[in-house]
Amino acid sequence: MDADTIIINNIEGALEKKKSLVYTTDPNMASSKDEDKQPVQGGFIIIQPNMDDYLNIVNIMMTTNFFNSGAWNRTRIGIKLYNY
Repeated sequence: MDADTIIINNIEGALEKKKSLVYTTDPNMASSKDEDKQPVQGGFIIIQPNMDDYLNIVNIMMTTNFFNSGAWNRTRIGIKLYNY
């Protein structure tokens, strides 16, 4: 969880799921509103340890092209929206 996350309800149900990955999405950063194409919102992620899943994530990060003007594979997911 991010430091700016506050839990206001019981999350035991999310922790007890028989899933290797439970996460929230970030529709505001999505280039598509299709539910299956929403980017992961990094503020809340539950990952069940699994070496195959970990290696797949590392492989995606190491082999996917990032473009300053278009983000990951030019999807605009992960693009810097604001200058601070």
